[in-house]
Amino acid sequence: MAAQVVDGYNRPPSAAIAKAGYAGALCYLYNVTPAEIAAHHAAGLCVGLIAEYDTSTYHPVLAGAPAGKVNGADALGKTRALGAPAKSGIALWCTADTDVAPSQFSTVGAYLDAFSGQTPGYATGIYGGADLVDWCIVNGHASHGWVAAAASWSHGHVSAHACLEQLVGGQKLPGTDVDNILQDDWGQWTPQGGPDMPLTPADIQAIWDGMPQSAIDKIAGRVPAFMANPSENPAGCNSNTAAQVASLAKAGGSGSAPTKFTGTVEIEAS
Repeated sequence: MAAQVVDGYNRPPSAAIAKAGYAGALCYLYNVTPAEIAAHHAAGLCVGLIAEYDTSTYHPVLAGAPAGKVNGADALGKTRALGAPAKSGIALWCTADTDVAPSQFSTVGAYLDAFSGQTPGYATGIYGGADLVDWCIVNGHASHGWVAAAASWSHGHVSAHACLEQLVGGQKLPGTDVDNILQDDWGQWTPQGGPDMPLTPADIQAIWDGMPQSAIDKIAGRVPAFMANPSENPAGCNSNTAAQVASLAKAGGSGSAPTKFTGTVEIEAS
């Protein structure tokens, strides 16, 4: 079963969320408190931040850029008040809490662009029907997508780009909805500060080239342990990358590596 998170207005306590086996909670900016965030993190839970301004009769994404600018400024203030670190991959989830017609997609895109312009340092996510989510991501208006449970909004389509999928039913906690995590990066605020950020081979090479020999020797000394017991590996180093680390270390270290990394490695943001 896919890892899951919860969302909803009920705001169950951190211990209940963790005991139910969820990886985190999606919280609304308008009512979540720094104490709740701290409690979630202390329980090992990730947190998502929802910038919802919809009412039963008004959906600001359909009001375009002017509404996006106002709501973005408000969301930035609330996000900073919670202490969410900028430039750490945390997403602010805008919501299209209604069925949006394709003819309205560009208006939603304008809203998201204006919202993003007011929230520097944070990613922008979009919640809504599958087609809207994919259109916003493909056209660069959002980096993260969350498909709503309302089947009528998606018209039988499945998103190719969403990182979260809200489910119908399956709730373990009253007053919540359940969401499948479809990608490692769903814009979460982890206890360490942000999503685990993958490094490209070029990133790894650049880091390696700047390392002093003492650091290279230390890494090389830990390679056998990495390969023997990956679960104890704090860097997420796969065996292919580990073998290359050993090879580069033998080559003499900083500035003299004869090969490029072709593996991947993940580190936790701190």
